[in-house]
Amino acid sequence: MFTLLCLLLILCTNWIYPRSDAHSQQARDKQIFIWPIAGTSDITTLDPALNSDGYSSQAIQMVFTGLVQLNNKLEVEPQLAQSYAREPTTNGFIWTFRLRPHLTFSDGTALTAHDVIWSIDRALQPETGSNVAMLYLGLIKDAEKLDSGNVQTLIGDSLFAPDPMTVKIITTTGAPYFLSALTYPTSYVVNPRLIERYKETWTEHIPEGAGAGPFQVSSYTHTRDIHFIANPHYYGPHPQLHEVIMPFYPSSEALYQAYQNNQVSYATISTTDQARVSKADKMQLHRTPLLWTQYIAFNYLARPFDNIKIRQAFALALDKVQLTQNINKGTLMPTNHILPKGLPKYNSHALGPAGIQSLHGDQHKAQQLFNEGLKEEGLTRQTLPPLRLTSAYTTTRRKQNIEAIQQQWNSVLGIHVKLDHVNFASFQAAIPATRHNPHGLMMWENSWVANVADPMIGRPRSLAKTPTPITGTMGKTLPARL
Repeated sequence: MFTLLCLLLILCTNWIYPRSDAHSQQARDKQIFIWPIAGTSDITTLDPALNSDGYSSQAIQMVFTGLVQLNNKLEVEPQLAQSYAREPTTNGFIWTFRLRPHLTFSDGTALTAHDVIWSIDRALQPETGSNVAMLYLGLIKDAEKLDSGNVQTLIGDSLFAPDPMTVKIITTTGAPYFLSALTYPTSYVVNPRLIERYKETWTEHIPEGAGAGPFQVSSYTHTRDIHFIANPHYYGPHPQLHEVIMPFYPSSEALYQAYQNNQVSYATISTTDQARVSKADKMQLHRTPLLWTQYIAFNYLARPFDNIKIRQAFALALDKVQLTQNINKGTLMPTNHILPKGLPKYNSHALGPAGIQSLHGDQHKAQQLFNEGLKEEGLTRQTLPPLRLTSAYTTTRRKQNIEAIQQQWNSVLGIHVKLDHVNFASFQAAIPATRHNPHGLMMWENSWVANVADPMIGRPRSLAKTPTPITGTMGKTLPARL
């Protein structure tokens, strides 16, 4: 089993906002925002049911929407639903959502309660192939039976549309975080008619009216860009932007060059690039913490980490302030919390291991606990089993982080930890194989991401497949196009 978390670092992003002359009003057809994506040549999917990464989510949430959404305080509020209520029933809890009147997809066709439950059922259907549907929608009654093939559909079982304006969903528990789970794209409403017509190629026809979000796709050139235009049938206030263009850049360096050439509206930049940002651009640079935590996980069935004092010693041996300042140049924030500050239910009074509050750790306490733990286990530094930290890093900076952690453990505890770098596929397979397994991974580097605004369904995510921590985002008004 796992984990005790020892290295908790909150990622930061920096934004450079438009200069003061960028706020002048321009003609409607000039209101074009160029919203670049760095570090990938394309998004993975435009199918809400299959979404499992941040890049795809950005595009999906332009086009699709669901029953509820988050406001700027991370509070759940109605979206397609104008109201919702929960009440106990003999089978669990029933959630009733009343839809807003006159909802349509972006092609003008009516959006009804049946489309909502059809979309949720489709996301959970095994043939859809979603690897996240059970994570976000698994509370729905008999979702596991559908996933295992023991039932064919949840429509009429736990998903109901008693009339075109009413959605009823039965969950096995009354967990309040079910509403937060519905803010994730997996439950977003897709146009059944489009999918029934084009089957597996339906996402290539998204411009024909796939979603009900504020924008619709006007064109999508794979590996180059996606163009979005305002959805004229959107139920809410129409977007002020006439068009949004999402180009893909292979690296933050390439994106920063495009920013300097006035080709994009803003840019994410690396630490190296930040050092050569012009004085004028530095005036627009802003740093904002992300709801994202990096950590080291322990398998507490694997010796010697089956001893809590040894786990605490490894945690307290690390000076997280030094790690963030010396290597990451302020792009990470040290913390003793698994939940990042800003997330609902964040506890500002939570303590670190062994009740220690300092972000510098406590090297003396670490040595004391380590010696006590070794004695309890009948071990010495010489008889310790081989210690191994596994990771799947893809950047030099991440490699430097891990090596610095290794050095601190060596210096404080007088032990050697072998660094085991593996490919992403092996890493992803090894983590679930470690559950209940004393012979699985011993320690590994990972991250926790708040995909929705509730810690109950935040998602561990391999650092190998998350964007490299960025140190800056720059925004400007472009001549002619914006």
